Amino acid sequence: MHLSSARILSTTEDAAAAFVTAYDAARKSLSAMLAVQGLRARGGDGGHRRVRAAADGLATPCDFLI
Repeated sequence: MHLSSARILSTTEDAAAAFVTAYDAARKSLSAMLAVQGLRARGGDGGHRRVRAAADGLATPCDFLI
C-alpha cells in the first residue's frame, strides 16, 4: 500500500511525501523479511539502520532466484 501511495505522490508536487512513503515501504518490507525469520530489530535511536543491517545479513540476491 505504501509503495502504491508513493507512486501516486511522485506524480504530484510533494516530492518529500513521495520519498518518505517509499522509504517507509522499503523499511516495512525489510521488517517483514525479518519477521518471517522470527527476528525483530530493536527500536530506539538507529532503529531503521538496524532493520537494514539485520536484513542485509539474511540473504543474498541469488537466494531469491531459487
